[in-house]
Amino acid sequence: MSKNHGYRYNVNKHMQEFPYYVNEYSQSKSTVPLSIATIYAYCLEFKKYLQWMNENNITSHVNIKEITLKKMENVTKRELEDFVLHERLRLETKCGSNTHTSALNRTIAAIKSLYNYLCEQTEDENGNTYMTRNVSRLIHIRKKSETLHYRAAQLEGKLFLGDETKTFLEYVEQDYEKSVSNRAKTSFKKK
Repeated sequence: MSKNHGYRYNVNKHMQEFPYYVNEYSQSKSTVPLSIATIYAYCLEFKKYLQWMNENNITSHVNIKEITLKKMENVTKRELEDFVLHERLRLETKCGSNTHTSALNRTIAAIKSLYNYLCEQTEDENGNTYMTRNVSRLIHIRKKSETLHYRAAQLEGKLFLGDETKTFLEYVEQDYEKSVSNRAKTSFKKK
């Protein structure tokens, strides 16, 4: 079984648990160039979020499939921040204090994507979007901070130091043309 087939199988399995609007989201995002792996990762994030809503009495539904659009639209900024804080603390405990930023950003991006879809890319029978209030606009993704030392270390292997520049230029001038195909030689001579 290919990796994509496995992702598709798992997405389809999750769709049975989700409200109809999450299924519509998945179908809609499959029509644009959003990979099935990304859709699957977002499904995992949606499941965490919807389950958290139930567990924290934001909804009173027995299962996540019953969470209504009205309930999604009425989530407060404070409630969404509580979810983000809950996830941050869970990830810090699991991964350490500085290694969780990417995972938390993926969680926030998934939630923002769902809310943006429901508020901007849906259409009911009257031609209106499913929701008008997008609480996720009030939550921001934290950029991963990189120190100057870290960025310098990343660049170090990509820079020519000392005599390396001279050696490289001599290679290009004298030996490169001998090591490439005739077609590449033509392009090399033109440039």
